[in-house]
Amino acid sequence: MRNRSIARERALQKLYQIEFKNDELNIPDAENTTKDIETFAQELVDGVKEKQAELDETIQKKLDNWEINRLAVIDRIILRLGAYEIVFRSDIPPVVSINEAVDLAKKYGSESSGAFINGVLDKIFQSRE
Repeated sequence: MRNRSIARERALQKLYQIEFKNDELNIPDAENTTKDIETFAQELVDGVKEKQAELDETIQKKLDNWEINRLAVIDRIILRLGAYEIVFRSDIPPVVSINEAVDLAKKYGSESSGAFINGVLDKIFQSRE
């Protein structure tokens, strides 16, 4: 697994904990993490936390007949991560952000999460072009 993929997975874990605890818990370093991985993961966590209201608004506009607060928690967090990268991280190609989010959704979400995440993030990407 690539370093940034590992970092996104770590960010997802941290954001999942924050969703329920309202503060960041310290996840012990995994065997395969490095300082670069932890730094990128923390950048993502901090960015999503800082921009969460704006991200939720952006995501909500692209949801058809859904309310963001009714989405599965893991899907909502993955959408925030992907949307954060697409909207605020010009150093990451949006296609990479979408693919990484879909991979996370397939690993951690439901059977239909990958397609759902792909559709919403693609709408966000298309509206930014």
